[in-house]
Amino acid sequence: MEQTVSHLDLYKVAEIEVIYRTSVKASERPHLRGSQSAYNMLLQLWDPNKIEFVEEFKMLLLNRANRILGVVDLSSTEIERLKRKRNNENN
Repeated sequence: MEQTVSHLDLYKVAEIEVIYRTSVKASERPHLRGSQSAYNMLLQLWDPNKIEFVEEFKMLLLNRANRILGVVDLSSTEIERLKRKRNNENN
């Protein structure tokens, strides 16, 4: 038995929609008032026992009102070391 495909079915495309909704209200997010408050916020994110030994690069995500939306760990010497180790094990 052959199935016939209608002309309209060819133009239907499957799609995926990803939506992120936070439960934190904008007014409850930490507010940065300047470089000193950014420094103080970032300092809270580092482990004080490792701050002199591990090089890290973090990015603060802010909205237009300078409220923190999130923090991204972009790079770390520790992360890079683990990536190299994993690559060496796979090769």
